[in-house]
Formats: sequence, C-alpha cells, structure tokens
Amino acid sequence: DEPAATDEELTVFEVPKNLDFELNANFKKLIYDNINIDNTNGKILIKNGIASLVNLSMNLLDGSMKMSGDYNTVNINKPFVNFDFDISNFDIKKSFETFNTIQKLAPIAESCKGKFSMTLSYNSDLDNKMEPVLNTTNGNGKLSTKNITIENSPTFNKLNEALKTDKFKTIHLQNLNISFKIENGDITVEPFDIKMGKLTANVSGSQNLDQTLKYKMDINMPRSELGGQANQVINNLISQANTNGANIKAGEKVNVKAFIGGTVTNPKVTLNLKDQANNVVDDLKDQAKEKLKEEYNKAKEEAIRKAEAERAKLMAEADAKAKQLIATAEKTSKQIKATGKKTANQIRNEARKKTADLKNKANNPISKKAAEKAGQKLIKEADTKANKVETKANRKANQTVKTAKDKAKKIRNEAQQKGDLLVKKAKES
Repeated sequence: DEPAATDEELTVFEVPKNLDFELNANFKKLIYDNINIDNTNGKILIKNGIASLVNLSMNLLDGSMKMSGDYNTVNINKPFVNFDFDISNFDIKKSFETFNTIQKLAPIAESCKGKFSMTLSYNSDLDNKMEPVLNTTNGNGKLSTKNITIENSPTFNKLNEALKTDKFKTIHLQNLNISFKIENGDITVEPFDIKMGKLTANVSGSQNLDQTLKYKMDINMPRSELGGQANQVINNLISQANTNGANIKAGEKVNVKAFIGGTVTNPKVTLNLKDQANNVVDDLKDQAKEKLKEEYNKAKEEAIRKAEAERAKLMAEADAKAKQLIATAEKTSKQIKATGKKTANQIRNEARKKTADLKNKANNPISKKAAEKAGQKLIKEADTKANKVETKANRKANQTVKTAKDKAKKIRNEAQQKGDLLVKKAKES
C-alpha cells in the first residue's frame, strides 16, 4: 500500500540483478516511512532483480498482517508489485491516516471508527515515488468488520437530506462481509447487506478512478422509524409512482431505492420507489399474511420438534439394544475362548502325562530311548491339536462379536433412517 505523505518521500530502488540470496527475517521493531512495525518474521528472497516476500508477518496499526509477493525491478523504468495480503484487526482511522491509497480508493474510511480485516490480492505498476499507478492497479479481495461506526459521512448526509431524516447521521454496523474487485483502479463492490436498527439495506456499485460514484441502496424502511418529514417524502414518492401508472398503497414498511452518484467529495443522492413497488400491500393484508404465516410456522415447528423427539427416542432405544447385543456377544466370546483354552490345555497335559508314564515304565536304556521318542511325538501331535482347538475357538469367539456389532450397526442405522424420515416428513408438511 501507499504510505501517507511524509517529509521524505520514498523513491523506487533497483533490486540488483547480480544478487541471489535468501534472508530469514526476524525484526522486533521496524520503522518504515514513519510506520511503526513490530515482530516482523518471514523470508525475503533476492534474485534476478526481484525481491520476493514469503509469508512475512508483522504487527502494525493495532492489528497484524501476513503478506507474500514480489517487488519487481527487472525493468527499472516500469517497476511493479504483485502481493497477497491477509490483514487482521487493523484500526480503520489509523489505516486511513497512514495510507494515501486508502484515502484515494476508500475515502469513506475517514468517517469510520472500528477495526477491519481483509484479504487482498493485487498487482500494480509503481511510479518513481513507490506509489501505485492507480490506472494499472488490479485485484480482488474480501473485507470484514465486527463493529464499525460511520459518522457524518458526506454520502450518508446527502441521504439524510433526501429522506428528511437523521437516521444515517451516525451508523452502527456489525458483521459486515464485503467482496470487491479492482480493475485498472476502478473498484466494484458486490452486493452486501447492512442493518441499522430496524432499517435494512442491500448495497452494491462501483467507484471509478476519477472519483465518480455509482452505487445503489435498496432500503427497507419501517415508516414508524421515520419522522413526519421523511414520511412525507415517502408519500410523495408513492404519489409520483401512482401518477406514472403504478397501484401502490402505503404499508408498514416501504422499499426505497437510493442511487448514489456524483463524486467522492460531492456525492449526489436520488430516490425512487423500488422496481417491485407495485407489489406493496396495505397494512391489514400484511398483518393477515403474517399471522397465517406465523401460525403455519408454529405448527410446523411443533411437528418438527415432536419428530425430532421421536427420532431421539428411537435412537436411544436402538443404542441401548445395540450395546446389550454387543455386551452379550463379548461375554459369550470370552466363554468360548476360555473353553477353547481349557480344552487345549487338557490335550497338552494328557500328552505330557502319557509321555511321563512311558518313561516310567521303561526299564532299560533302549526302552527309555524309545519311550522318550514316542513321548516327543505325542507332545508334538498334542500341541498341534491343541493349537487348532484354541485357534478355532478364538475365531468363533471373534466372529460372534463381529456378528453382534454388524447387527448393532444395522439396528442403529434402521433407527436413524426411520427417525430421519419422520423429521423429513415434518419439515415437508
């Protein structure tokens, strides 16, 4: 971004083309063109006349920022930048006072108090003062704020004058999310919603490089929120529309379209009824529709609540049944394994007992050797048989648990499907 003017202006500096190095930056405090920057960390690459910043993070303007991109002076007569920014909780007023680019591209910031966060990808040529050449600036981004106050904005003051009200003198906005793009210095703002008490509006438009404004606001205005003069303005607008062939009645709420033109320093606001104004109905019809809608929604919500409660009951019963099924299977599994192990041990012990008997009956070296050989065979065969018995028992035990878990899963799934169907029918009713 372009810092605000100081006593010593920045000038373009050439990145040497014969340098090739990488710097891991870690600066506790920096001062860049009178901007205090703390805790700078990241990587700086210098190569072929290009300075590249890689994941450079820093704290400034009461917030933090991460940035990556290139400062390119391969052609020193036409340096340019290409950067990605991730800004968190910058102070709006300090940002406006610090950066001329914000003063030029977002002059409304002068009337704002609060903090903002923003992601921005942009590229631009630079002039010899290291300032963006605005008609070469292109990019896109998203801006968000949690709380912001706008006071005495020239544009909103003009809106106050047009509506004969003071509702827009001081505006408190929450949770704004604004997407925008920059094309050759012109900013286009995608539609976004704002809420000011009981007033709501949808805003979109553009601001051109020559500072001309082309914005529109679709405003939904409760008549009770407006003063007598403002209501007279609305009545005049309705009368004008009816003269032109519309058939409009004054309802509790009125939709007005505000067109904001002129320039940043001299905005102009014109008003007209919204295109769909002929669909506005009288208060009684609105109230009747609202009551029917309220009763319908209430009945539907109750049906959904009961369906969700029944689903929860089905799931709880299924879960209890599934857990019991698995617990029984695990108990049976342990018994099968224990029985298999016991039988296997009996086979092993019997073989060893027979071997001992053979050895005891042998009364000479030849018979003893024969007894020992026969005993080894008995033990080997018994161990093989015992292992098979134990393996078979373990396999059966594991299969018992698996079968139970499969059944439990099926029970839960069936309950879930049944419950979901109940809720779906309630929502579609």
